[in-house]
Amino acid sequence: MESQEQGAVAELPKLTIRKFNGTNLDWTRFWGQFTKGIDQSSMAVITKFSYLKEFVVPKVRKSIDGLPFTPEGYEKAKSILKERCGNDSEMEKA
Repeated sequence: MESQEQGAVAELPKLTIRKFNGTNLDWTRFWGQFTKGIDQSSMAVITKFSYLKEFVVPKVRKSIDGLPFTPEGYEKAKSILKERCGNDSEMEKA
């Protein structure tokens, strides 16, 4: 006898990450999606770095383009973006 508590499995569409446009208002949305979808995944750090560069518009990418494709470069890139775009006081002004 099967339990009636078994729920149906829904086929949900895969969420996509929209490119970060560089504004403080868009930062929270982007960083939340990127962190959950890419940064916390088990993929290689260099792959995560490639995705990070792909998911930001060119004017934002310029600030991280010169960094080496290493785990240290990836951490530095995240730090730069958080400092420039995730600044709480700048988000409050926006």
